[in-house]
Amino acid sequence: MKFRRFFKIITVLFIGGYFSVCGYLYFNQRALIYKADTSYASPSAVGLTQFREITLHTEDGLTNTSWYAPARPGKRTIIWFHGNAVSISKKSYYYRAALNAGYGVLALEYRGFSKNEGVLSESGVYADARAAVQYLLSKNIALDDIIFIGRSLGSGVAVQMSTEYAPFATLLLSPYSSVAAVAQERYWYIPVSLLLKDHFDSLSKAASLQAPTLIFHGSADTVIPVHHAQLLYDAINTQKELFIYEGRNHSNLSMNKIIVALQALEEKS
Repeated sequence: MKFRRFFKIITVLFIGGYFSVCGYLYFNQRALIYKADTSYASPSAVGLTQFREITLHTEDGLTNTSWYAPARPGKRTIIWFHGNAVSISKKSYYYRAALNAGYGVLALEYRGFSKNEGVLSESGVYADARAAVQYLLSKNIALDDIIFIGRSLGSGVAVQMSTEYAPFATLLLSPYSSVAAVAQERYWYIPVSLLLKDHFDSLSKAASLQAPTLIFHGSADTVIPVHHAQLLYDAINTQKELFIYEGRNHSNLSMNKIIVALQALEEKS
């Protein structure tokens, strides 16, 4: 009898603890997913004098401060969808490589990052991204002269925009198949798909991509394992290439090599 009572107590505590963990993850998931960096430095403060601050206006009524540097004559313009945890002013390495090659760059800053207002969500960052596309279109830059580059969190934004618009090309750096899949691998004991609000399900959208798509991933990436890139690559039906960098992790892909791959794609077109 004592054992049965003890077993019941342990079972109740376990079930209660399990649902407490599920509840915590559900109600705090956006704080766990998004690591908004609210620090900010101007383009000139980080040595990028080619950029100027621009104001974007989103479809849900927010104003958004991002950076824009026009392309050299005859060159295309990149919309850069950055990753999690750091603001646009901390990714000058990526922008500088593109600018040195003559590309224009619109470095989109998401709501909740830097000095931007708003609360982060999947639908929210898509609205931010649409505002960036519309800004370039308002400058009479054709979609065929626009390139989407999304890194990590931003890869899902780039994929979504590529289902809504037809850019010249889409480049995905350290992408996931979906946020749900990454979270499920990390929290294998939780029914993530039932709890998650923001899925960023790139895999389900991959077959809809029409623009040429280049994927870049490090073989030693422990944040988003490389098999996510392979899943996306296999699901894409348009022109595509997969570049796996041996020994590289989530944050040290070579932007110069990425630019070379983009230039090779342009030469083939």
